[in-house]
Amino acid sequence: MKKFSKLIFGLLLSGAIFVSNPKSSRAEKIIINHNVSPGVNVRSKKSDTSSILGGIDYQDYYEVIDEDDNWYEILYDGKTSYVGKQWFFKLYDYKLIKDTPLKEAQARKSKTIETLKKDKDSVTILEIYSDDMAKVISKDKIGYIDIKNLDLYRKKYKTQNVHKDRIKYINKVLKKYEDFGKIQDYEFKDGNFIKDRPKDEEIQLVDKEITYEYFDVAGNGADLYWHASQFLGNPYVFGGNDLVNGVDCSGFTKEVYKEFGISLPRIAQDQYFIGTDVKLGDELAGDLVFYGTSTKNITHVAIADGNGGIIHASSPKTGIITSYIGNPIAIKRIIE
Repeated sequence: MKKFSKLIFGLLLSGAIFVSNPKSSRAEKIIINHNVSPGVNVRSKKSDTSSILGGIDYQDYYEVIDEDDNWYEILYDGKTSYVGKQWFFKLYDYKLIKDTPLKEAQARKSKTIETLKKDKDSVTILEIYSDDMAKVISKDKIGYIDIKNLDLYRKKYKTQNVHKDRIKYINKVLKKYEDFGKIQDYEFKDGNFIKDRPKDEEIQLVDKEITYEYFDVAGNGADLYWHASQFLGNPYVFGGNDLVNGVDCSGFTKEVYKEFGISLPRIAQDQYFIGTDVKLGDELAGDLVFYGTSTKNITHVAIADGNGGIIHASSPKTGIITSYIGNPIAIKRIIE
């Protein structure tokens, strides 16, 4: 994970977002829809078999250069690249109908950052509030404006509400997956799982065969978890089934369990229907951990360590990593 991507995500959590690729002349941006997939491969051509240039998983914004029915063309690391349209939300810039103050806070009387010009500036709406104030991004600045000063308010009432509801839904999805995005809190180094800590805080390495930070990974699933940990750092490939050369989340769990004589379905949603339910906090090493918007919309699966962490094929950017368990939708025990 590049530091730039971490910065982008951190700013999102604090209410500030930068535009990743501001070189396009179009006024449309895309952002990954984590309700659909935790990560998306970036391709060199408009083909699922073309070479993978990297991956998108964090809530980074990319401006659209061009598009067809199935693909967006974007700039990725300075290169013309392509991503499937089904994995993204599309955002739009709204025009001003009058010169408008960009406010520092969600209050019309708060300090003005700058005055946005009717014929020069536009904004992307990030969130709409009940008082008709909206959080927006204009150029590289975050602020708040009265949405009555946007062309959104010139639209018919029904159309206006469609736009508002869509913006609110996107914002809800982004907030829901904030915890999931806090990945790479742990790393595997020198045969140990180490939690990232401030530079001035001493890191104590442990010297035990099966460990996660300071804890033994125990229980009937310990061997399974230890086997899974051998593949840390290997790549994520959507639809992949190779623990060395590339797997996606459900491919990872399926192939790991396969080594222990247990056959799981290929899709995360189908894996959810296997095993017995376990409460968060009662999970043991080897349990399957599921994420999604509901039990009918499972979008990610991982393997628990039994001590508040997971190992999983996270995304194209990060590959197979360890993370906090976060707020899963369900946990299932296969190995009793």
